Amino acid sequence: MTRAVVLEAPGSLRVEPRDVPVPGDDDVVVRVEWAGICGSDVDLFTGQRPTGFVRYPVVPGHEWAGDAVAVGAGVDPALVGHGVVAEGIRPCERCGPCRAGNAPQCGTGYDETGFTRDGAWADHLVVPAALVHRLPPGADLRAAAGIEPAACAAAAAERADVIAGQRVVVVGGGTIGLLTAQLLRAAEPSELRAHVCAAMRREQALAARRYPRDMTNVEFYVDPSCPWAWITSRWVVEVASQRDLTVLWRSYCLEIRDDYGVAPTVPEEFRERALIGHAVSHLMLRVFEAARSSCGEAAVDALYTEWGRRFFARGQTNDDGLLEECVSGCGLDPGLVDAAGDEKWDAPIIEAMEIAYAFGGPKTQTPTIVVRSDPPHGFKGPVMAPAPTGEAALRLWDAILVLSQEPGFFEITRPRANPPRVTLPA
Repeated sequence: MTRAVVLEAPGSLRVEPRDVPVPGDDDVVVRVEWAGICGSDVDLFTGQRPTGFVRYPVVPGHEWAGDAVAVGAGVDPALVGHGVVAEGIRPCERCGPCRAGNAPQCGTGYDETGFTRDGAWADHLVVPAALVHRLPPGADLRAAAGIEPAACAAAAAERADVIAGQRVVVVGGGTIGLLTAQLLRAAEPSELRAHVCAAMRREQALAARRYPRDMTNVEFYVDPSCPWAWITSRWVVEVASQRDLTVLWRSYCLEIRDDYGVAPTVPEEFRERALIGHAVSHLMLRVFEAARSSCGEAAVDALYTEWGRRFFARGQTNDDGLLEECVSGCGLDPGLVDAAGDEKWDAPIIEAMEIAYAFGGPKTQTPTIVVRSDPPHGFKGPVMAPAPTGEAALRLWDAILVLSQEPGFFEITRPRANPPRVTLPA
């Protein structure tokens, strides 16, 4: 099942359970990760959108980003698993304006995702493949949800055709106004101003008090079998709520890394046990990726927690039993366990590992952490036993961020004095 926010009529909003959509031959099914609320969505709710530009009931949402999870028979299956956005206007592609590249003026009438077609205020969305744009690997989907308003701003800036040295004023200080002003800076005007009316300023001030601060995505690259990564992960979870972080668990597979011939030196008495752990962890990472594709990031978070409770407590390495217990303990579809034997889920694992190498270096391992701030930065580690808690945990995080953002800083190392001390979830 999936969920959708349905606007039955102005002022009448409800959450509705639905079947997960099936793509038509030329369609893509997207699992929505982020969706925005636009001023036009407010008009939808209040009934102020002009007749002909809305069709109730409708699922709003035209500013969004997500992951492709299924495609029709006429679409390249390689798109599955990749982050995507899509154009909102549904052109006929036959009339004069469409052939001239002016889809918003389509002669067959207005038709747009989120207004006349169901949009992205839902777990899943169906869009024509011809309108889909694949995002680069590792793209920040939260930021990508702003591509639609950014495209509007780019069109306005292009039509303005500002010449260097001109004086420019942008009327309106909302999202599109501010994006337009940023783009117009590239034309090097002698003066650039954004004019915001007093009423808008009051509303923006009220909104700043009403909504929480922006969250920063922290990508944690983990092989579930690694006790050091588990210890660090619990530290990051503790820090997250105090530093406005959203933690996303990304795959790093030690068994795949070992296949590349970069396995570290492991004492002989521990080698066999480590290799068994790497193998079952590889299977679990496939389940992670299948769960991420069908259920979202929350499912991966739940699975990793269940894994830690069982794997590190009992040292259990039985493939089927451990994986089935983790999936069952999260209340997820038991069929997810089948992903363990499906090599197609290695593709997103390897893709994630490449991002870890880009930030942690070619010899990075687990844990590797990437902080999606501006600009993004990352590092291998930290490795610790025990991990600090309370104020000490926050001090360590803040200190590591200072080092990570210093462009000339590369490395600090010292011997490991303690074995891994695993703390299990309640």
